[in-house]
Amino acid sequence: LSQHLRRLLYSFFHCCTMSTKEEKMQAEAEAKQKMKAAIAKRKEEARLKKEEKEREIAKQKELERIAAEEKEKTASEKIRRHKEEIQRQKREEEEKLLKQKQQEEEERASAEKSMKDKIKERKQLVAEQEEQKRLEREEKKRKEDEERQQALAEQKRIIEANKEEAKRRREEQEQEAKSKELAEQEARKQELAERKKKRKEELQKQKEEKERLEKEKREKEAAENAKREAERKQQQEKRRQELLKQKQEEEEAERKLREEAEEKQRKMEEEQKEAMRKHQEEIKKQKEAEKDLASEELQKLEEERAAEFEREQQRRKVEMERIIAAEEERRKKAEEKIKALGHKAPVNRCGLFTVFGEEPGLEIWVLGDHQISKIAKKKHGLRGLIGESHGSFHVERAYIILHTSFSGGFYHYRLHSWVGPECSEEMKKQAEERLKELETGLIMDDLETITHEYKDEESDEFRAYFDRPIEYVESVTLKATTGPNYLDKSMYRIKGRNLVRCKRVDPRPENLNSGDVFILEDSFGIYQFNGRKSNKMERGKALDFGVQLRIERNARVRVHIIDEGNPQCEHENNKFWAALRLDRNADGEFILPDGHEKSGAVGATPTGLELPITPPEKAGDDIEWEQQYVSSWKMYQVHPKSIPEDKMPSEDMEVELVDVEVPSKGPTVDQLNEWNVVILDCDTEIFVWYGNYSTEKARRMGRNKAKELSEEAHRDPCTVVTKVRQQTETYMFKEKFVGSWGEYADFDFTEEHIRGNIANLVQEDVNIDCMYYPEKYANASEDRALPPPNKDSTIESSLEIYLVSEHDKIELPKSEHGVFYSGNCYLMMYELKM
Repeated sequence: LSQHLRRLLYSFFHCCTMSTKEEKMQAEAEAKQKMKAAIAKRKEEARLKKEEKEREIAKQKELERIAAEEKEKTASEKIRRHKEEIQRQKREEEEKLLKQKQQEEEERASAEKSMKDKIKERKQLVAEQEEQKRLEREEKKRKEDEERQQALAEQKRIIEANKEEAKRRREEQEQEAKSKELAEQEARKQELAERKKKRKEELQKQKEEKERLEKEKREKEAAENAKREAERKQQQEKRRQELLKQKQEEEEAERKLREEAEEKQRKMEEEQKEAMRKHQEEIKKQKEAEKDLASEELQKLEEERAAEFEREQQRRKVEMERIIAAEEERRKKAEEKIKALGHKAPVNRCGLFTVFGEEPGLEIWVLGDHQISKIAKKKHGLRGLIGESHGSFHVERAYIILHTSFSGGFYHYRLHSWVGPECSEEMKKQAEERLKELETGLIMDDLETITHEYKDEESDEFRAYFDRPIEYVESVTLKATTGPNYLDKSMYRIKGRNLVRCKRVDPRPENLNSGDVFILEDSFGIYQFNGRKSNKMERGKALDFGVQLRIERNARVRVHIIDEGNPQCEHENNKFWAALRLDRNADGEFILPDGHEKSGAVGATPTGLELPITPPEKAGDDIEWEQQYVSSWKMYQVHPKSIPEDKMPSEDMEVELVDVEVPSKGPTVDQLNEWNVVILDCDTEIFVWYGNYSTEKARRMGRNKAKELSEEAHRDPCTVVTKVRQQTETYMFKEKFVGSWGEYADFDFTEEHIRGNIANLVQEDVNIDCMYYPEKYANASEDRALPPPNKDSTIESSLEIYLVSEHDKIELPKSEHGVFYSGNCYLMMYELKM
């Protein structure tokens, strides 16, 4: 290559020296050709060298591969030989061990044989000894048995003799008792026959006496018709004399009042004199005790005490004058009212206004169809549902309210009437008449105010009488239904550990599992299904829930408890599965599926309906379920933008719907306000809660929101919307909230309050059976309601029993009290004079 380049360079320099242009171009072309030829030759040489090098590398790899294969062959041969050597050594060791084991077994067999021979000899010796002892024991036992049999035979003989004697005596006693009983029955029959005969004679005499009286009455009526005109004139004269007498009595009453006032003033003056005397004695004693004091201080002290006593005397005098003036003013007002009424005296048409205003407090009368009844201060039952408890008013009724207070030595009265907006005109007139009647009855007393109250327009003074907001009970319109009026089946799942919750689920067997408790409700019963793996918190919650459902159904159904896998609950289990899977006809009987045999007994429960239940492992963790269930709740609130100053709800109030955050443990009772409407979305249950002061606009907005939530696509088919009013909340609604509903009294559990009282606490027995089957204990409850027997000699009591016969009653003598016949009717009157 260097030679070739030298040639090229030489040619190039030669070309440069050429004089002509053609020669120079020819030389350049030749140089280029030579350059290309040299480059091609160099590439060919490089290619040949590369191929030679690749052949050498492939040859080297082949040699290495052959060497590795030979090496592997030799290594595998060595390993095979080593394994064979190890196996040979193992076989030798096993042969040695086998020979050693055979030798040891032979030695052990010979030793065992000799030992067995010795044991056999010893056993034979022991067996001989045991046989001898056994024979001795049997002989001894035989003798003891003979002695025992002789003693037993003697005892049996004595017992038989005693039995015969006792039997003979018992027969004699029974024969004597029977003879006595027959004699008593015969005497009783004779006595009863005599009594019946006497009664018939008395009845005949009474009948004759009645006919005679009727005859005399007819004769008297003929004579009375002639005297009627004269009697009318006498009655007019008598009425005039009664009015004069009434006026004299009123004057006498006023004179007595004045005398009583003068007597009070005289007593007060005597008390003042007595106080003055005591005061002077005290001053004298103090003077004796304070002789060492300075004369100026003593005189100053006496002046202060005298001034204080004078002020006290002046205050008492002013108070007495005020009381006398008030009494005089009240008497004048009463005289003016009496003059305005003329000769009319206070009347009493209803018979219940005779006793009123005798003690401070509130009295309420409710008007009916030409009737009036007084409402008890503590009305038993569900408050606010019937409009007959203090603070609850029915929109179709009218009420008379009397408030009595005592101050300044006199009773003061405030009279009100409350008329519902749906009250009839006739009842409104009755309310006016009764109000005037009671006003007339209070004419001699201090009647401060008379007001007329209406719904949502009550005065502050009237609202202050009640310790809670006034409730209005709306009228109910019943709708006619066709066919059986059965409740839809509903099922609830009770699950949890810390805060156990109740969730409504679709009543299908697929929703049951062995890890939770379920409550099934229909028109004929309440069923509690306890899964075999459910915890005690879930079972206790379900028990409380079932009892509350029964109370809300007015105790018209029973609560059936079913424990999974318990054979003692087989009958209740059949009822549960029949109620879950089958429907009922118009007669309340189960509609059996095709292919199921019907029992011949009327009302029999179908069997064979039980299905497999989901295992408890698929029910999930209780605590996780609690958190997930509560976290899925949503809460909305419809509240007014501003509350009026007069605290009176109005439809003009502006309201708005807002979302409310639900705490991790559930909503609290404090989140409910009487001015708001609350919508609580619990997945399969949507509650709409109305506060007492919520407006119709807010309630309408709440209902629309609940309807919108219930129509969402992801909702379960068993989802229901429940409307709840304040103070009439259901158990299912209360169960969703945390906090107290005011049903239980708070108790101070501090050490100072409890100390010394723990030992005195008594745990009362709770009859669980009575909670589920009250009909068994109904008679006992009625017996407790009867008046207790009179054991106090200072209290007078009497009992009268009458026999009802032929539209008349006959009083029975005390000797026949307690004897009743099934064919007769009796009247009893028990009177207790306190």
